[in-house]
Amino acid sequence: MTTDEIKQWITKACKHYGCSDAIAKLHFKQYVFEHWNPHPSAKFWKWCNMHPDYRSMRSSGTSEREAKVKMWNCECYNAQYREAKELGVLDEVPRSMQTTEARAERDQTAIDFNQRETDNGRSPF
Repeated sequence: MTTDEIKQWITKACKHYGCSDAIAKLHFKQYVFEHWNPHPSAKFWKWCNMHPDYRSMRSSGTSEREAKVKMWNCECYNAQYREAKELGVLDEVPRSMQTTEARAERDQTAIDFNQRETDNGRSPF
């Protein structure tokens, strides 16, 4: 996107979402100069609802909008979203992200792999 296209996009997005003039001015500054997008897509918004980290943020008191905007602007969540979108599984949450037990199992698998590599005289790193 060119600079002009970027400026047009955020202006249009703020108008669409009904941002006040003061908020639209802040969003313009965030988007154009700080590379912070205050308006996650509707599909990302829906995908977030299933993400365990989002649920964790909400249960710790973070507002819905704040949690989703933070996730939208965090590369690790954006990468997970893009991958799910590319694979056509936006409505599914990978097993490795669903529960604490699944995360622990994933972590143990990595530990086991690293131990096997070390036992075989190879560095896992």
